[in-house]
Amino acid sequence: MTPAVHPLIRIGLELPPLGAEAGRRKTGVDSIALPEVARLAENAGIGVLWLAEAPPGGIDPMPLAGSLAGCTSRIGIGIVVRPSRGRHPSVVARDVTTIDMLTGGRAAVALVEDGRRPLDVDRLAEATAIVHALLTEEEVSIAGRFYEVAELTTRPRPVHDRGPLVIAGFVEPPPHSDSPAESILVGGSADAYVSGGGPPEVAACRARLDGATPPGSDPVLVWRGGFPAGAPAEFATSIFEAGADGMIAVLDDDAAVRGAFQRGVVERVLDAMAP
Repeated sequence: MTPAVHPLIRIGLELPPLGAEAGRRKTGVDSIALPEVARLAENAGIGVLWLAEAPPGGIDPMPLAGSLAGCTSRIGIGIVVRPSRGRHPSVVARDVTTIDMLTGGRAAVALVEDGRRPLDVDRLAEATAIVHALLTEEEVSIAGRFYEVAELTTRPRPVHDRGPLVIAGFVEPPPHSDSPAESILVGGSADAYVSGGGPPEVAACRARLDGATPPGSDPVLVWRGGFPAGAPAEFATSIFEAGADGMIAVLDDDAAVRGAFQRGVVERVLDAMAP
């Protein structure tokens, strides 16, 4: 592990967007609720449990993340937010600092988009810059193309001066592209950037990220995606060897039916990711 990589970034598990039954205790065979998933991930040494923002009709991950503060003590609690869905960066920063306070400094936030139209790229970069500034600076004034904040100080303040970790990027490989490296967002003042795909795509993104940032800045690259059915541990090793500093394994939707997680599926993914 390189010194630039915060331990929360190294290994993460992202849950699919959750429905209304996510917080309830399950009694079916091999069926567990969200708090049990969080404890399993913590005991497995996972750095961050990521909760994804759901489409309309799903549960808001912000209060759900707060509910996990009391049943965990070490694992980071991360939120995956899409700026295009309308949540203002100032609201994201406020909610994440609340989670940071509840967890004693274990909060993280990922700002991601699926599309790569110029509008998506510019909005994502601007939202990332504002969230990062609000989490690390005392007073922020920014008048951008999409968002504006004036003399704003986020309350409560983060537990640590560095603020919660901020990750940014695109969540799927670019369609019909001959240049997988284009899938990475460079800029936006993030602590780490997201890549997808397999080892060749990761290596291409690593090269582009290194070439687009100032010498000596040690930019952090985090792979995000689903594990293949066969040889997941070997796949994880190949992603790190290709240049990723960390990874976020996305739990398949089939593992969570209306919030009832399948213990066997969760444990197989955790075993493959064990640090």
